[in-house]
Amino acid sequence: MLHQWPSNRVNCLFDTMFLCSVILSFFTHSDLSNTSLINTATLMLCEGCIFQRHLSLFAAISNPTGDSNAFIPVIVHPPFDAFCDYDGWLLIQRRFSAGELSFDVNWREYKQGFGDITGEHWLGLEKIYQLTSQNQSYTLSVSLDVGQGIKFYALYDVFRISSEADGYALHVGQYNGTAGDLLSSLNGARFSALDQDNDAVVDTNCAAHLHGGWWFTDCDTANPNSETTTWPNLGPIAEVEMKIKPTS
Repeated sequence: MLHQWPSNRVNCLFDTMFLCSVILSFFTHSDLSNTSLINTATLMLCEGCIFQRHLSLFAAISNPTGDSNAFIPVIVHPPFDAFCDYDGWLLIQRRFSAGELSFDVNWREYKQGFGDITGEHWLGLEKIYQLTSQNQSYTLSVSLDVGQGIKFYALYDVFRISSEADGYALHVGQYNGTAGDLLSSLNGARFSALDQDNDAVVDTNCAAHLHGGWWFTDCDTANPNSETTTWPNLGPIAEVEMKIKPTS
């Protein structure tokens, strides 16, 4: 028997989008002399519905003692709100070229997240790390709207970032799409912000120079968070969305 998850239900928004509460947890054995990590899971809850649940591995856990309390959930991050859709995508960034939200912010804000999750925002490096560091693979989709109904996309079959101790380094897998592969070359790059220079360029902080935090190898890197939203090959971008989804 699995214990009920704690819930922090919030209202669903629109017909095709959810404002969801994300709860990160893992199961440990109740025998404190032999506490062990079993697996991690994500639970996103909306008003009256469980939107996404990854508990299939837990359901198969056998308990030789017969004690239903042998495995207990432990929350590893406070619940937080995120914008989701019916297809299982969770938004981690949204930016409009004519928007009012500045992405030229410091490390602390990029770590914690900023903006309005129903509009322009950055979810937060620590939240993205907590999500993608679980025993669950994630896919990344970057959607780029250049205006007049023309859209391009970049899809990566693997996406995760390292911990803050490793500069929230970027890791992506195989590319597919129409926008051009501009992230594979950034594999292993650390994140930079205006007050934290982790790029490979000597004497220049690309994040400060371009007025937006990102993973850089040089200052010509694609940067949807820069003062002028860019994705080389496509020119100016009217709207960009970055979203992640558990790999099936």
